[in-house]
Amino acid sequence: MCVHCAPPRGPGHHSDGSLYSVRVSPAPRAVADIGSNSARLLVVRATDQGHLDVLADARVALRLMRDLDANSRLTTAALQRTVQTLSAFTTIARRNGARAVNVVATSAVRDAANREAFVAEVQRRTGLAVVVLSGEDEARLALVGAVSGLPVESGAVVDLGGGSMEVAAFERRRFRAGITVPLGALRLGDAFLRHDPPRPSEVAALRDHVHSTLGAVDITDLTVAESLVGTGGTIRALAKAARGRGQVAVSRLHGYSLRRRDVAALVDALVRLPAARRATVPGISSTRAESVLGGALVVEVLMDLAGAESILVSAYGVRQGVVIEQLDLQAARPRQLRDASVSAVLSRLRGGSAGSPRRRLLVASLAATLAPRLDQELLDMTGHAARLVDAGARLDHYGRWSESANLAISADLDGFTHAELCTISAVLLRAGEAAVPPAVRRESRVPRASLEAAAVLLALADDIDRRLAPSQGGTVGGLGRDGRLDIAGMPPMLLPGALSERCRAALHRDIRELSDVRNTRARTPRPEVAVEFK
Repeated sequence: MCVHCAPPRGPGHHSDGSLYSVRVSPAPRAVADIGSNSARLLVVRATDQGHLDVLADARVALRLMRDLDANSRLTTAALQRTVQTLSAFTTIARRNGARAVNVVATSAVRDAANREAFVAEVQRRTGLAVVVLSGEDEARLALVGAVSGLPVESGAVVDLGGGSMEVAAFERRRFRAGITVPLGALRLGDAFLRHDPPRPSEVAALRDHVHSTLGAVDITDLTVAESLVGTGGTIRALAKAARGRGQVAVSRLHGYSLRRRDVAALVDALVRLPAARRATVPGISSTRAESVLGGALVVEVLMDLAGAESILVSAYGVRQGVVIEQLDLQAARPRQLRDASVSAVLSRLRGGSAGSPRRRLLVASLAATLAPRLDQELLDMTGHAARLVDAGARLDHYGRWSESANLAISADLDGFTHAELCTISAVLLRAGEAAVPPAVRRESRVPRASLEAAAVLLALADDIDRRLAPSQGGTVGGLGRDGRLDIAGMPPMLLPGALSERCRAALHRDIRELSDVRNTRARTPRPEVAVEFK
């Protein structure tokens, strides 16, 4: 099986590990995934750093699994709906600049007794080549897509679809091995849950079947996985429902940690409801209501067997995996992945400009001089916050801190956990002296004193960045006893009193003046007024 095209090169890395741009074809790419429950379309454009900007994302509830007749043949009705769906997808793809649609098909088509005839007829009517993925290929592509936007290094990916479930192990963000098992949400729901709502004996039988099926294959990788990643419509639906049970800070589902206790609570609630009422559960759509219970039971048993307390949810999967393999994009490390996604947001909001990198460099230099014991992870998140200030300023100059904070928890920033996104948002809000919402503070989990220190460093870096000429690098030297902070290229300027007081309170440093202390001509006369930015 091959879904590769002649690939342009993807992003590369400098010797120090930082990401550099390598020209990637700017032409939009379209992928259609014909699944057992749903057909999905994705149209993306890859940036030079390998981030996939989404241009269109569409879904049709095909339910091909239910169109397999007694002889396991896909029916004429299934063929007709598939052709109509692909025709609509082609129209959408072309309107978004894609010249072709890459079509892959998974479990329902793969298992059909008439798959060759079905695929040939689809191709004849639509003019689109359809690649039927093997179970291992589906597992690999799901893994490639799922981990591409998450800060994980090694572990396992579980892709739960309507007809099958794929499990793939990865090391250093690369595929190692994968299997497929017939434990799809729609397949099991139809086979075991005959009554509505289901009887306890039916639920028990489904659980037993999942136990025995998984017991017959090697799931060692799940029990020892450093990270357990989940993708597929059912897992995302469960995550939406779990989020709907309480206040959440990050609007994006990608990167959400779905806890085992939340899955158990959802199963307890769903088994008591008829299918028509499951759609009243926040996060469960009407098209997912029939199949979600079967999938939830699979996830519950899987997490029990794996001893997993949570699953890290990925919004990406097979479709993204196809694009990544076509473009031969390298598996970026989490740090490079974060930089690329922030650059993509800045580029969209600033008309192609990546913003000023100096503010981020100033944060790191100021921390080395003024707060050398600040946690490195918090400092890294403050550096990303420093870059997002440019995006917020593009939306509202006077509200740049709050706008940037909102972007952190609402934009498609890959490579971050929800806790990290909340930390970025909290740092930006406090830099602008705004209150941090309880949900953001709770999920960030950064101590107040550390958060204030990071926020003041960012506010100070922003102030210095706005005073320096564009050609100045802004190297930070020492802090003198006279309250002068040495900044290369800085003409003597008093620090505004309010910011100076914040430095004393959060950093325990008395900073009253900014000056290039090595430039003796610039040191006299000393400034008498303080310019404050709005």
